[in-house]
Amino acid sequence: MCLHEMQVCGVNKGYVWVSTLQQKHDQYQQEAVELFLFTRKMGSEAQSRVFQEQLVKQIDELYANYKLQNMTKQPCKNFVLKRMCCS
Repeated sequence: MCLHEMQVCGVNKGYVWVSTLQQKHDQYQQEAVELFLFTRKMGSEAQSRVFQEQLVKQIDELYANYKLQNMTKQPCKNFVLKRMCCS
């Protein structure tokens, strides 16, 4: 999951439109949950649900970080801030 999002909007990548970033996040999260569901597990269904919820929460936290990182690359935002600060 993290590797996929790094390839989309990592430090060395340019700005990615928010809609594209959200679409990729949804896709990668769905793939991760499907992989989790189809992986054989030990323990009860209740334990499995707890781990699935933790997985989704961690993925959402990573997405929030990528989203913030991506916003710092937004060209229009940086241009407007630069003009406001430097005029």
